[in-house]
Amino acid sequence: MKRWLGKLVGGLLGFAVTRHPIGLAIGVAIGHAWDAGLLDHFKPAPGRREGAFVVPLFELAGFVAKVDGRVSEAEVAEGERLLDRLQLTGRKRREAVNAFSRGREGRIDPEACARSLRAFAGFSGDFKAVLLDVLAGIGCADGALDARARRLIELTAQALDFDAAVLEQILARRRGGGAQGHAVEDPYAVLGVARDADDEAVRAAYRRLIAQHHPDRLGDVDAAARTAAEAEASRINAAWELIRARRGLK
Repeated sequence: MKRWLGKLVGGLLGFAVTRHPIGLAIGVAIGHAWDAGLLDHFKPAPGRREGAFVVPLFELAGFVAKVDGRVSEAEVAEGERLLDRLQLTGRKRREAVNAFSRGREGRIDPEACARSLRAFAGFSGDFKAVLLDVLAGIGCADGALDARARRLIELTAQALDFDAAVLEQILARRRGGGAQGHAVEDPYAVLGVARDADDEAVRAAYRRLIAQHHPDRLGDVDAAARTAAEAEASRINAAWELIRARRGLK
């Protein structure tokens, strides 16, 4: 029934509002999109259950880590840092570890995991950016992003409604950290700017990123999601402070 109901209702409403055949045609077109499921991504996210994003996120993280044939020590360390950032303990930590193992063993559907993350994130672009950044961090943990891992991250980016430019920005900030971890990450890579960028370009990049990732912009999310956002904001602030100190900026 859904295959024609949207067209019928849309056409009737379009004609009722405009009293014109064009309104009827537009209503039918919108109804067709609804019938075909093309407007599903505009629907509000379902009620969020605390930590509901953790399992699909760690499943994808494990898949990204193993897709190049082996899980490196750097990738394991990145996963452990994520566990700590989310402050997962007890049962929730075991669930996350088990999810990572399932992904590492290939016993998951990556597309289904990506859709689960999209459903959880809803309209929160900031939270979706945090999720994508986590996967990019796993993929770039050992200093090089494998082509197969990149394809999986691209698939997730598409599911989260990000275009290629946003993904490139996130990957640019993640490249260069490698196995040494966040404490010694290249601050220019974190901000996604070249080392020879002028002061205003660096300042603009910092302001854009900190506005995008500030925890206060997440809205109604659970404690784990807010903790992840706070950690990312701290990472961006640390990079800016390091560059500012080196350049003598105020």
